[in-house]
Amino acid sequence: MVIVCARAVVNFRRLVTTAPAPAVLFVALMTTLHAPIDDRLERNLDLVTRSAPASNLGHTYFWQGEFLAMPDLLPSSVVDALAVDASRVTSAAVRRTLPGYKRSSSVAWPTLRREAPAIAALFHSPSFLQLLERVTDTSLVPTPDWDPHACALYHYDRPGDGIGYHYDTSWYRGARYTVLVGLVNRSSAVLSCDLHTREPQRPTRRVQVATDPGTVVVFHGDKVWHRVTPLGEGEQRTVLTLQYVTDPHMGPLGRAVSVVKDAVAYFGLRQVVAASLGHVSRPAPAPPPRLGGGGE
Repeated sequence: MVIVCARAVVNFRRLVTTAPAPAVLFVALMTTLHAPIDDRLERNLDLVTRSAPASNLGHTYFWQGEFLAMPDLLPSSVVDALAVDASRVTSAAVRRTLPGYKRSSSVAWPTLRREAPAIAALFHSPSFLQLLERVTDTSLVPTPDWDPHACALYHYDRPGDGIGYHYDTSWYRGARYTVLVGLVNRSSAVLSCDLHTREPQRPTRRVQVATDPGTVVVFHGDKVWHRVTPLGEGEQRTVLTLQYVTDPHMGPLGRAVSVVKDAVAYFGLRQVVAASLGHVSRPAPAPPPRLGGGGE
């Protein structure tokens, strides 16, 4: 699946130029219906990986300034399993508000690692990692377990929830790549991205992505200027974020900055300390995000 983006809001389904045959995907899903979730993820992702032309994916990704959106990449059985995990951990969500900039609830990686097996399986899936490496044309590893942002859930469920423009700045010694997976999208909110902002020879191009369930977005964190537009009344949006790096090492100064940012803006000090110590510590009970029927 390859998306060629335009300045206006993109109608992704009309712009898909390659895709695995639906009948093939259906047969694969039916034969793996009763398989363990990690096996089911692996088989489905392996099929998608083999069906997607690497040259097309990589060419589009780099032509767009290291950004690629792939709608309906994950089949419904996989998305459903991820959404069940998301519902299971809603009581661990920590709500953070930075006036004028960010409003949302987040669940950190230590909780997901322990209580969300389908999410953990996707994060460490060899087939999924292979697809990402084909897109980015580089060797990647999942970010370390001590990083609460390694794999996290973002819930937007109140009017005005969203986040302002930013880069996913890497404090690692290598490059960091952000992967967003849409789980729930009953909203008018979009992921708004400005491409080529750090390429003076190219004009900036704005792309807006509706992160519908199964949609996967991949981009270089230091090269794509992006935000999530505010939610309206009665709307909901849940996104899974996965972080991969070329070098998992981080200096002490970078780690200190990362810890403070995560504690203040995302997960709270308790969850950040828990991640650093390698165990899960629940925050005080709070009203959970409304995920409805199970499904950044």
